Amino acid sequence: MKVEVSDPSLTEALSESLRSTGCVVVRTALGTLEIRFGWPVRDAASGYELDGYLRVWEATHSGVFATRVG
Repeated sequence: MKVEVSDPSLTEALSESLRSTGCVVVRTALGTLEIRFGWPVRDAASGYELDGYLRVWEATHSGVFATRVG
């Protein structure tokens, strides 16, 4: 899944946060990450799980948005 960060200077911070949960994260462009879970998860549930991680991260980074794309 791809995620865009509204403030590209925080892309690495989001990467580190997701990696700490066991995700595999690759930066594909300025402000864009490709994310895969490092454990088995059903396709239907994976989007909801990632959205939960993103909302928690946004709550600790006021005014920044991380959005799933594509």
